[in-house]
Amino acid sequence: MPDKFAFLIDECVLSKTTQFLRTNGFRVKTVQELGLASAVNGEVINLARSQGAILLTTDIGMANLEVYPLTSHHGLILLRPNDESPAGIEDMHTALLKLLKTVLPSDIRGSLCVVDGKKFRIRKA
Repeated sequence: MPDKFAFLIDECVLSKTTQFLRTNGFRVKTVQELGLASAVNGEVINLARSQGAILLTTDIGMANLEVYPLTSHHGLILLRPNDESPAGIEDMHTALLKLLKTVLPSDIRGSLCVVDGKKFRIRKA
């Protein structure tokens, strides 16, 4: 299943999370690798959409459905760890992997997924 997912990682996401996804076999590009560090939210969402990628971010502003409706992207995963401790990040990674093993990429398209602590939830259009 990992090879069916394509992700664009926002610059605010920990490099540890990017490495975690790569280690687990997922296709990942970062905005920094694409030369778009410091790009505004709209540009990042447009880039993810143009690449058919699911966007991973910790930026709660990107989850604003009035500004970025669910139909404006190929799916957004908002990472909200309970805390930034190693244990908190590990819990979030475990919940993220559970999400990605539970759903298909088509389940995330047009959805907002929130991964926080040890759980995830999906809001569909």
